[in-house]
Amino acid sequence: MSDQAGKKVELRKYLLGLINLQVETDRIEERLMLDDKYFKELLRLEEELIQDYADGEFDPEEQKAFESHFLISDERREKVKFAQALRKYVNEQAKERSRPPKKENFWRIFKNLVSAPLPVAAGATIIILSSLLVGYFYFRSSVADSAMRSLQQVYRQERPLEARITDFDYAPFNQVRGSGNEKTIDLIARERAELSLRSEIEQHPTAENYHALGRLYLTKRDFDKAVEVLEKAKIQAPENAKILNDLGVACLEKYKYSAAGEKNENSELLPKALDFFDKAIELDPQLGEAYFNRADCLQASNLPNEARSAWEKYLEIDSASRWAGEAERRLDSLRSKTASDISADALEEAFLRAAAQRNDDEAFRLMSQNRELISEQYLPQRLAMSFVNSDRRGRSEKLQALRYLGGIEKERIGDNFGSDLAGFYATVSEDKIELLKKAQQAIRRGYRTCLENRFDAAVSEFKLARSFFLQAGDDIEARTIADYFIAYGFYNLDQRLTADKMLAEIGQFSE
Repeated sequence: MSDQAGKKVELRKYLLGLINLQVETDRIEERLMLDDKYFKELLRLEEELIQDYADGEFDPEEQKAFESHFLISDERREKVKFAQALRKYVNEQAKERSRPPKKENFWRIFKNLVSAPLPVAAGATIIILSSLLVGYFYFRSSVADSAMRSLQQVYRQERPLEARITDFDYAPFNQVRGSGNEKTIDLIARERAELSLRSEIEQHPTAENYHALGRLYLTKRDFDKAVEVLEKAKIQAPENAKILNDLGVACLEKYKYSAAGEKNENSELLPKALDFFDKAIELDPQLGEAYFNRADCLQASNLPNEARSAWEKYLEIDSASRWAGEAERRLDSLRSKTASDISADALEEAFLRAAAQRNDDEAFRLMSQNRELISEQYLPQRLAMSFVNSDRRGRSEKLQALRYLGGIEKERIGDNFGSDLAGFYATVSEDKIELLKKAQQAIRRGYRTCLENRFDAAVSEFKLARSFFLQAGDDIEARTIADYFIAYGFYNLDQRLTADKMLAEIGQFSE
């Protein structure tokens, strides 16, 4: 038996579930993931099996195996119904012409039907031909649909990302990344879906197929590939809200999965993601995934007030699904956190006590409890503010605490901001203190105007702060905190290109 014939027999038995040894099944499935030609042969044999079944060419054992093992999906059952209906029609036409039926593939049958003269029952024939056309376009578009159904099945017990990929049913998300999800999901099914989509895109590079492949890459957490493919889908369908939502998911989740030392470098991903979600909502005001992801993005951006409002907005359009239950839990968590948060003054005092006692665990807990800049509970900034407003003795205490904080941050989360800031304030001269004090005052006024949604005024205050920081030689706070909130103001003033450019520059400086 030739290698080609042997491969065909092997795959046919595999599709019918007639391979008895698990080790052989594992070997075939491994080869299907690695060998594109082998996988394409499997797809061809699937169609052949369907045609053989419709033509009644199975022996009893194969027929039983086909019905119990092969017909496990709605898509395959629909294909069988279509093949049976087509075979019945061809047989009837052949009988009328006193010719024995000839086994032909779908395309040849279709061409024969088109070229044949219309029978007497013209109306019935037109209906049948219309059904064939519907069937043809169903199969052309079903590769993407089939891939999505496979992914739904793969992730039915646990979803791959915290954000919502469009058209995915609810499944819980495990907060512990890499917790074993990859061990339980059907990777074979996912790889088969990827191979079939890539093959289909070679023939039909449509927005629908690119979108499906982009969503598959999201499930694999291959965010760069997802963006590349989804951008191709967006070029063809620029007003498709679902594609825009999934581009936002790629940006948001890439930021979340960044290593601690890469967060600053990838900080521009969050406003990009938010922009995609906003545009998706503008195009489709009922797209629940975009509302959910917008709230998630604001929460990841450490903007709890805006995140609370966004979760409340989501619950206005979805109050009963399991997604709504998760949204309510996220909202309750934000509310309870707000209720239990200590004031910025109390937080600073508690940290100073922990620093004096060298209680690293308590200090880190306080540092991690709330890192929101706008409420002055980001401790590196808070200590810098207190430093410039203290007398000489107080400055010494604040500087020691800032150095201590910087050491813990660097050791535990790989963040150099606190230690770099401490290095600057350790060398600042007395004549620069007044400039820094004016800068911090402008920052505080900018925060207040942001909370009042007066973003024109906020941008002016943050620009003033930036000027004072630079005059004092404080590039760190000028080009991170001040610039970030200038960009934030521009974003809220719909000057998003300017905001994106500034955020990219902040990322480069931080790196």
